[in-house]
Amino acid sequence: MGYRGSVLVYLIVVILIFGILGVTMVSLFTTATTSSATPNDARRAFSMAESGARYAMGELRRNVFADDTLKTLNETIYKIDQTKSFEFNIYSIALRSTPSPPEQNNPIITLNKLKSDIGEIPDDFNLPPNRNIYAINMDPSPNSSGIVYYPAESDNSTAKIQIFEKNGANSYRITVADSFTVNNGVIVSLAVKPLPNQSPSAGGSLDVEPDAQFFFPERNGAVVIRDKALFYERAIYHNSGPERVELTKLSDAVTIPTNIDNYFTIMAPENYVILPTGASDGVSYGNDINYTVNVYDQRIRNPVDGTYVPQLERKSDIEPDEFNDNINPVATTPTIITPIPDDNALDIGGSPPPGPDADFGAGWYSGNQSIGGNPDVCTTGRCIFGLGARVFFTFNYTGDGDGFTFTMMNADPTDGNDITSIGGDPQGSELLAYAGDSRVDPAGTVFLDNNRGRGIVPPKLAVEFDAKTNFDQNFEDEAIKNYCSGPNLRQDTRNDPLPDGAAKDAVQFVYWADRNPIDIPCRPNGDPVFSTSSYDDNRHAPSAAPINERDLFLTDSELDVTPSNDWLNDGPWAVRLEVERSLVQNLDGNYDYKLRLWMRQCTQADCNDILGTFFQDTRIEYDYSALPPDLPLDQDIELSPSDHAMFNRFLFGFTTATAPGDTQSALIEHFNLSFIRPNDPVITDDPAWPPPP
Repeated sequence: MGYRGSVLVYLIVVILIFGILGVTMVSLFTTATTSSATPNDARRAFSMAESGARYAMGELRRNVFADDTLKTLNETIYKIDQTKSFEFNIYSIALRSTPSPPEQNNPIITLNKLKSDIGEIPDDFNLPPNRNIYAINMDPSPNSSGIVYYPAESDNSTAKIQIFEKNGANSYRITVADSFTVNNGVIVSLAVKPLPNQSPSAGGSLDVEPDAQFFFPERNGAVVIRDKALFYERAIYHNSGPERVELTKLSDAVTIPTNIDNYFTIMAPENYVILPTGASDGVSYGNDINYTVNVYDQRIRNPVDGTYVPQLERKSDIEPDEFNDNINPVATTPTIITPIPDDNALDIGGSPPPGPDADFGAGWYSGNQSIGGNPDVCTTGRCIFGLGARVFFTFNYTGDGDGFTFTMMNADPTDGNDITSIGGDPQGSELLAYAGDSRVDPAGTVFLDNNRGRGIVPPKLAVEFDAKTNFDQNFEDEAIKNYCSGPNLRQDTRNDPLPDGAAKDAVQFVYWADRNPIDIPCRPNGDPVFSTSSYDDNRHAPSAAPINERDLFLTDSELDVTPSNDWLNDGPWAVRLEVERSLVQNLDGNYDYKLRLWMRQCTQADCNDILGTFFQDTRIEYDYSALPPDLPLDQDIELSPSDHAMFNRFLFGFTTATAPGDTQSALIEHFNLSFIRPNDPVITDDPAWPPPP
């Protein structure tokens, strides 16, 4: 028994020993498994962040940086399976000025995100104070040669940044050391100076100030220098010989002179920073500003000459509130030109009181506009014409009057027009206050245009929305036109067209006729040079160039709308006008102007089917051709060197006239005007205006 008991005790001890060893081994194995799982998940999280960054770059490029793509990427968590995922913060260090105040020219400038659909700049992004880092106004106007430089050659277009700081959600604030002017919605980018006296070739390197290390992407960045867009592969910081940042493998050659006063190396606003975060089974990697990827919109570089082609939305240079708040009315009665400030609208037309005379008037933009830091773009309404302008507005016309015009007139300081200029005649509502010498009474004792009796002096141009046909075959048959019927002005002398053989509303271009005085004995006492010659300025008949073409028009037929002789009453209507102005003489020594006009019937009473589309955007060239065959209405004209010089500055606005017994109203809304820049984006397809079946 003793022997068998000893063996039993021995077996029990052995079992206990192996049990303890087994528990220990299980514990050790479990610990080892857990320890290896964490680094594996970290590697997987890193892989997720890296894969996510590549995915985001591909999506942005494939969808050409569309706003909805940016929004989707920023708002989506992409789940690969139940444990692995990636997400992004895609942002830009370029910013946009706030809507209020409409113009900022202060030491402290408030800015918002570049786009509402991108992410915020991370909280740990930091620019050291009081370094050689500059804020750049990225919306300059062309110079006198029609070239856009970034920044504009203006003291107010750049400023050294003293402090850059966050100012709450989606808001930022910079304190600047210099005068810096930005309008509502203007893009502001960051820049450093290039080092002087360099001429790197394509594939070479450009040296810039060392403070670029704080915000230039380390790899794959895009910059703007003057009017050129350049891409680089790496931004390498050198702390000696001299201290600088080297931008390697440039896409284009560039020359930096010894004098670099107007030279900056600007971060293109079309750079986007992808800040990815990968996750695996609760372990995350990323969301660190030191591990970002940069991607840029390659469309910013014109492949022909390397010039910068902006791809981001730009605000119109003159928006509805700016236009309507600065209307200067000139009228026989106040009710014919009525700004409606609360609605950013302008009501023109009216109903004359009982009596023999017509009412007429004009409303001219009279504001001062600073663009790109240039405070002189518009002065008391006199704007630089430059390469031309694009205009958009909607109108709703009702009534049985003569209609109205949208007019651009020269603002030459010596012999040209000002904000008191106006045409018109008390017996000539068909002149629409575009033609005529502005006399208030037939005898010419009082004139509306500061009592000068000149009317609107050529050169000038207008779109005439003609709601009444003024045509008299007997007058047209006269070899020498007699504009008088005794002491009164003769009616129906405009030679208006008869589309489809009928008297119907028509939209046409008008300029001016012969500058030589006309024999109109019933119109004495006007200016001896300009008065009588102005009376045929909206007459549709061959005369001196440019010609008021009679058979060039838009009616219900050309616009493919419901047939009606009074079709202007079937609005509201949306209008787009582009006037391109060459700054180079043609082979005949003259200057080419190209006018193009589109007109659409709104399907919604508030025109929301058109607002916000390419058709409204005056910062783009609208070259959409899949339209009814008669759109756009276009005409090419030439101006002599002297007329072209008088048009270096222009005034714009609306004119109208209403005959006794008639009533009319044209409610003008959503007015936008922008000045043409070289390399403005071109739209050749408008999905919001499908072609006719």
